Amino acid sequence: MATITRVTLKEIASRADVSHTTVSRVLNGNQSISRPTRDRVLTVAKELDYRPNRRSQTHATHKMADRPLRVQLVFCQLLWRVEDSPAGYFMQIVQGCNQAAQTDGNIEYHWSYWQPDEDPQKIVETVRAGGRSGGVILIGHSRPSLVRMLQDEGVAVVLADHEHAGLDVDAVLPDNVAGGVQAAQHLIDRGFRRIGWLGGPDEMVNWTQRLLGVQVAMARAGLTMREDDRRNSCGQDLRGLLTESIEKTMGDWLSEGDMPEALILPSTWQAAIVQRVMLERGRRCPDDLSMVSFDNDLYAAMCSTRPTRLATFPEQIGVRAVERLSQILRREEGGGPAYKTVIPMKLIEDQSVGQPPKR
Repeated sequence: MATITRVTLKEIASRADVSHTTVSRVLNGNQSISRPTRDRVLTVAKELDYRPNRRSQTHATHKMADRPLRVQLVFCQLLWRVEDSPAGYFMQIVQGCNQAAQTDGNIEYHWSYWQPDEDPQKIVETVRAGGRSGGVILIGHSRPSLVRMLQDEGVAVVLADHEHAGLDVDAVLPDNVAGGVQAAQHLIDRGFRRIGWLGGPDEMVNWTQRLLGVQVAMARAGLTMREDDRRNSCGQDLRGLLTESIEKTMGDWLSEGDMPEALILPSTWQAAIVQRVMLERGRRCPDDLSMVSFDNDLYAAMCSTRPTRLATFPEQIGVRAVERLSQILRREEGGGPAYKTVIPMKLIEDQSVGQPPKR
């Protein structure tokens, strides 16, 4: 009787110049692997006439279901003085992750920080400490290069609160464009016609999407945001987005003496700073300037005038991110194609929107 020699995953990995884990994920249909790597592995598998051992696959699938999942929460490029505070936005995402882990009962999660000048390989090594059951949730402001590297290494990835255009990766985030539309429409419905925006760099994907929504609502109403009514508090460097830069931008704007009727801010943190600068200059919200902001967190309560705001539900983002990653890790086919989960926002009317000035 002829002896059948089976091609191993190790052989495919060696020929394709990838890790054993990457080969396993590709052959199990995991869509988190980048397309070039996936195509290379499948080509090698075909050349070597690879035939899966169905009995071993079934056993491995049952074994995975019994093994605790190891979820690594990685905070990417946080704004140190803002986003890692106990009641801050991203800490609420962590609370949602914790809630999902407790509900599941078979998930271990750990967290770490990553900055662009750090070696991303350390994330891979941390995840591999958990074996095949490990995956990553990137929270904050990751970079496409980091995501691609993790995917090429066979690491399951879910983005929390952001996305990267053109990347085949799962993401859970607020409905930013629709939220921007709601914010602007709320002001338009109350008679405001000159609406401004104080934001940040293009790296803040959520913020740029919210601005897009504002511009869409204004265009529908036959309005256009003036060039001088769109301000960026820190150029294009994310690390420059600090309290001092917002204070200076708003102070300079007030000194110019030509403010819009209403201002939309992408976070309640900014709203608190802007209102403080206004008070120092003898201005009040909403008597001298109405405003709408995003998020519903501790910073809203810290504002001298509680802002009308769009609640973004970060805890739900954390819950859904963990649920999605667990699907990817537990299902033999890798959880299916990557997709985006969008969390709707809710308008909370409060004290910061008054009457538009008489024309």
